[in-house]
Amino acid sequence: MATRGFRVGPSDVWQPRFLAQPSPPCRPRAGKPARGMVRGKRETELSRGLFMLRPGAVIVFVTMVLEATASSREPSFSRVETYPEMGRLDYILAVADFNDDGRDDILAGGREEAVLDGQPEDRHDTTALAVFFGQEDGTFEHAPDLIDGTIEAWQPIVVAADFNNDEQIDLAVFDAGVFVGEESVGYGNPPQLWLSDDDGVLRSSDSLSDAVTAEHALRPPGGKGLSAPADLHIKSAAAGDIDNDGDLDLWVESTGGKNVNSHFMVNNGDETFTIERDRATDAVFRNDPPDHWRHVGHTFLDIDNDGDPDLALGTIRRSFPAFETAVSIVVVNDGTGHYPERIGLPRVDFNEGYTSIRFVTHFDFNADGFEDLLLVHARNSRPMGPPAFTGRHLQALINDGGESFVDETPTWLGDQSLTEQVYYPNGDLVYGDANPRMLDIDRDGCEDIVMANSNTLIRPESPIFYLNNGSGQFQPVDPDEMFTGMDWSGIYGVPADVNGDDVIDLVFPQRVVGPDDEYGTEDDSTRFLTLLNTTPPSPVRCEEPDESDGTI
Repeated sequence: MATRGFRVGPSDVWQPRFLAQPSPPCRPRAGKPARGMVRGKRETELSRGLFMLRPGAVIVFVTMVLEATASSREPSFSRVETYPEMGRLDYILAVADFNDDGRDDILAGGREEAVLDGQPEDRHDTTALAVFFGQEDGTFEHAPDLIDGTIEAWQPIVVAADFNNDEQIDLAVFDAGVFVGEESVGYGNPPQLWLSDDDGVLRSSDSLSDAVTAEHALRPPGGKGLSAPADLHIKSAAAGDIDNDGDLDLWVESTGGKNVNSHFMVNNGDETFTIERDRATDAVFRNDPPDHWRHVGHTFLDIDNDGDPDLALGTIRRSFPAFETAVSIVVVNDGTGHYPERIGLPRVDFNEGYTSIRFVTHFDFNADGFEDLLLVHARNSRPMGPPAFTGRHLQALINDGGESFVDETPTWLGDQSLTEQVYYPNGDLVYGDANPRMLDIDRDGCEDIVMANSNTLIRPESPIFYLNNGSGQFQPVDPDEMFTGMDWSGIYGVPADVNGDDVIDLVFPQRVVGPDDEYGTEDDSTRFLTLLNTTPPSPVRCEEPDESDGTI
């Protein structure tokens, strides 16, 4: 399977990186990366020279120093701003090296108001997405020639991966459309596939929408019906080669819409896809009625080291009878791309177990050679409980040899009472949900937790970094210390190697108020704030955990 083009490595693309057999805990030694080290990255000295400015680019060097602790170094960043002058591009939807120049690029677009309840026709008010190439100085340059045509969506959900095996980045663009609250159902738009051609240009293909149309014709959805033959309202999507035939397939979480429920889109190898719901049946995903389970967050991982991608699914559990029994699960690949069985995962005590899990990733916490799970919980509704979707609780589930998982959260993530808060000190609600990415942010060779795509302010109650102490244990970093004096909020940030130095930077899309000086009007625009990571490299310090203590 081709992997060229993935610098940071999208969290929604599964690529094999697991050992065939379990290995003992690793200490750093010559010729072999330690557990938790970033693989395939070379350490380089940062270029500290000044760059020529292009029109629309502003560079402001501001050093930010992270307070040193027993388990952290001192990351530092310089600030770079890009003003595309293209109106609003509220989200960074994908990060990948589209032009193969060794630097990460971004796909941006979408509107914040798309997540609000609306009417079915609102989904047709689409806006254009745009690609920007990362530059050596940390700025971005619009790349309109990369796309033959226009990618438009109302509520885009994007997977950037190589779907046609030409070692170039393609785009699967789903459009969640709109959720109609009065009907309690979602109306989506047809999915789009943009495939790279011989000249590197992305051109439109109807493969995904054709697959949806064929499935709806063969098995028309019951219950809430069908909005249109090719429509697909989804919550999330990910890519992985589930059948080990050398091309990437798609997992699509599409419950709650007037369309086919969650499913695999199997890549046929000829630039077409087929929806195959029998790869994992409803009986595997959920209990029989009246129970009604829903899963949103997910990650592909190999839980049993057999080389096949299994699929972990984070649940939505709330205090309705149909949801009471819901648990997160792992569905296990039998080696043929079918998932005939599931493993139930432990619930949390946080909010009495009524939580929503929108993001899941994996990491070998205890260095035993088996991938463990990291789940991000936010509160969900329960009787007389705090407001839903508040707080953040990270859960570490340790893989017990590929057959079950054990909750060892206190050992690996410590005290989380601060991030579990409902309110900030000023009385605002803490919406702490974010996407955990395992990346080395402080350049010590160990993977840290970087919370991407946060929809709230980066504050002590909702930090962006949890640093690895070298033994697979993590502590949150106080962002007030890191970003003192910085005029920014940190919402919707993503990690990316913007300048191609093999060091992880951060990029934030920020709203710029227009000439009318009123927030939220049509003359608003977006700037990209890049925080270039200027931390000098250091010796690798990953160590074997101290089993006699077990504390951070």
